Parts: sequence; C-alpha cells; structure tokens
Amino acid sequence: MRETGLGRSFVGISQYTLAKQLRLSVSTVSRAFHPAMPIAPETRARVLALASELGYSVPADGRRARREEPINDQGTVVVLIPRRQDFRGASRWPHAVALASMNDAARAAGLRLEIRTYQQETDCDVTHIDHLLGVALMMNPSRSIVERLARQTSVACLMNDYMEGLERVDYVHADNFYPILQLFGRLYALGHRRIGFLPLGPRPLGWVNERYAAYCAALRRHELAYDARLVVEWPNQATPSPMARHALESALAAGMTAAMCSNDQQAASLIVCLESLGLDVPGNLSVTGFDGMTPEPGRPRITSMRPPAREMGYTLVRCLLSRTLHPAQPGRRVLFGCHLVEGNTVAPVGTRTEVGDRDADPATKTLESRMSVERRGERQ
Repeated sequence: MRETGLGRSFVGISQYTLAKQLRLSVSTVSRAFHPAMPIAPETRARVLALASELGYSVPADGRRARREEPINDQGTVVVLIPRRQDFRGASRWPHAVALASMNDAARAAGLRLEIRTYQQETDCDVTHIDHLLGVALMMNPSRSIVERLARQTSVACLMNDYMEGLERVDYVHADNFYPILQLFGRLYALGHRRIGFLPLGPRPLGWVNERYAAYCAALRRHELAYDARLVVEWPNQATPSPMARHALESALAAGMTAAMCSNDQQAASLIVCLESLGLDVPGNLSVTGFDGMTPEPGRPRITSMRPPAREMGYTLVRCLLSRTLHPAQPGRRVLFGCHLVEGNTVAPVGTRTEVGDRDADPATKTLESRMSVERRGERQ
C-alpha cells in the first residue's frame, strides 16, 4: 500500500475486490465502468467512489464506447467529495444521479473520471495529477477550497455558488427561487396562510439563503405578514436539538399550518419529529421539501421540487472541457429549472385533524391546548 496525495493506492485491486467489499456481483461492478450499460445511479456511484478510494481504474481493453476526441491523452476530471459523505442510499440524492452522468460524459469524451475524498483543505492538492483537465466540486465545499483549487486548475461547482470574487469558476446548479414561489403558491391555493420556513442552519449556505429569500418574496406576493415565529432553524438529522424542537412547538402554537423545508432530508427529519409529538402529516401540518428524493421504504413521498440532475452532470463536464479550450473566458452560471414532484405530505388546510379525534399523549395534548388558546387569542 502507498499513499498518493488525495487517496490511497493499493496493489492488486481488481473488480472482484470491489465486488466483495460492496457485496455486489462482479458483472454489476463491471457494468458500472461502462456508461452504455444499465445500472442504478446509486450502485454506479458506490462503485466509482470505492474504486477511486482504492486507486483502481478500469483497464484499457478496447471495449470502450464510441467517444469524441479527447483534449489530451487520458485527460482526467477529478471529483472532490467531503469524506464524511456516505454513498449508501445515494440514489435518493440528486448529487448521485449527477455523478453518474458526469462519469458517462467524461467517458464519452475520452476522459477519465476520478472520485476522491477529502477531510480538510490540505487534502485537496491536485497539482501532482497527470493530464488534469479540471476539478468538479460537490457537497458544499468551503470557499477557501474553491479559491485554492481555482489557482491550480479549472474548477466547476455543482449545486453551489461562490460567484463573488471568483470570476474564473463555473457553476451549474438548480434555480432556488422560482421553485419555492411555485411550492408556496401550491400551499396558498390549498388555503394555507400561516406558512413557515425551515432554513438549514446555522451554517450560511448560498442555496439555503436563496430559498429563504424566495419564501420572503412569496409572502409579499400573497400579501401575507412575515412572522419570525414561523421561521425555525432545523437540521437534516433525524434527532433535532431540544432548542429546535422548542422552536417548532412555538411555531405550531403560533398557528403554523404548513412548513417549507430547505431540502427533502430536512423535511423527512421534521416529519419524524412531528410523529413523535403525535401530530399527523398532512393532517396537522403540510410539509414540502426540495430535491425530489425517492423516499425510504415505508415513508411518505414528500411534495418537492426536483432538479434535472442528469443534465446538470453532463453540463458540468462540458464546462470543464470548454474552460480548457478557453481558459480566459469569464465564469459562467448555468441555471436549471425544476419540476414539481407531487407527494402525499400536503393537504387543504381544512383537513387539519382535531384534537379530540385521536388518542394523544399528555405532552401532545398540552401542545395542542396551547395552540388552541393562541388561535383563540388571535381571533379576538
């Protein structure tokens, strides 16, 4: 075993080794390296990630699909992903679908795609990689990492935006503004007027800020007053902090009938918390998300907006190809629209479950009593 900068390279790694570690068949692993072969995006992403970590690349055996002429001999596109990310269940993420299409686009252009993980900024040095075409960044890298890499090579960011002061970086991401307006309008048409927003905080992320700004614009468009009690910082994790739970209870007591979450993971976490309070979705609270993720077995499909992740992945590779040919061109911001994914987490406001219609625990009854008193006070 030897260390090779961003990752580890092992002698004797084969597709059998990958298949054994991933508990897949060898034929499935083999298909993951060939873009024309049918394979689930999650499986392809898992295979590519482990192959990159172990230093394995598919041998040149003459069986590659027809391709365009490469810019240079065996040019390499490096995809950097934070090491904390886990590819299990990755088919639920738009990033995994984009990753699979990036692999297809790179292979079609005669390029090699390497997926590498990093723990800290010093792990992101790519100057030693031969025939480096550029770096694709995913999963919310820090601005300092983007700046460091932009001084070394061409950089394109997926679903992130660091436009200020980084003129030579390309961005491919989904529109975060109008899809939120569309979701808000959907809730408004169902009779909701006390609509809350759950930002993913406290870390300031550009896409979260854009979705929050769209929420504020939607309130103004529909002539609804802004209420700070209905804005609750909420995590992606299934177990929120006591402070987050208290803020949620305050929002419910203030009459919130619908909650717009920053993404689907956050919405799923919110639904679990509401269930622990004895509340029903969408009976007691309508919930929307963003990303259009496939739900886990037995969980509800969240009403959400889905970005065209496959097209975004192809576009990211094309941006890197274009920047290699024209390195002095200004940075581009390629924005994709989203489409509505109808789930079963929203309902008309009139379907709200009454307190006496179910056997709630004492804590839930106390919360609902407080909510009822608050609503009576507002009517008076």
